[in-house]
Amino acid sequence: MKGRPIYLPGLLLIWLLVLALATKSVLDHLTVPPWGNPMGEARSVELNAGSQIGQSFVAALPGLSAIEVTLDTTALATPQRLVLRLKEAPGTAVTLAARTLELAPNVPATTARFELAPMSDAKGRAFYFVLQAPGALPGQGPAAYYSPGATTEGSSAYFNGQPVPGDLQFLTYYRLGAGQKVALLLDRLAQGRTGLLGTKGFYVGLGMAYATFLLLFLWRVAHAVLGQEASSA
Repeated sequence: MKGRPIYLPGLLLIWLLVLALATKSVLDHLTVPPWGNPMGEARSVELNAGSQIGQSFVAALPGLSAIEVTLDTTALATPQRLVLRLKEAPGTAVTLAARTLELAPNVPATTARFELAPMSDAKGRAFYFVLQAPGALPGQGPAAYYSPGATTEGSSAYFNGQPVPGDLQFLTYYRLGAGQKVALLLDRLAQGRTGLLGTKGFYVGLGMAYATFLLLFLWRVAHAVLGQEASSA
């Protein structure tokens, strides 16, 4: 009977490991929707070697990881390069990131997705991206879809460095770390609730209380089983 006292803590450890893996799985599957001005009524604005189109926005979440823009490439006779430069504001010299894609010709509505290294401190920061097609001739360049009537908060489209009413059709994507996912989960639990239930601290305390009672329960079970083993030895 000497094997049981060692066997029981092993089972408890496995149970705790399963619980930890289940918690990790929940966090891994917790995603956030993209933010921006999605597809809708719009007109197209051509890009060529002598022009540029831009968009300012305020990041909705931490972990900014991609920018997607809706384009029309029906005017392209051959594949063309499209360059995106991400900055903090129009007119600033510092480029935070630069990405280049090759566009396929003759596609009426396509999306160009520019992947970025996740920016953990992006939430609430102002950004500006500019699109350029350095090899495109007039009348043969890609066109960006633009919604003049869009009113996305904190955003504005830019033509050749000048702001214009409305927004490009664009989406921003976010990749959250484990701690950021926990904070987002707490925000979602508290959202729309009033009083104590509307505070994140309540759910943190609830989780800590659950973990404490769970550990106490496991300790009591282990203590009781080991006591029985000792008395029957």
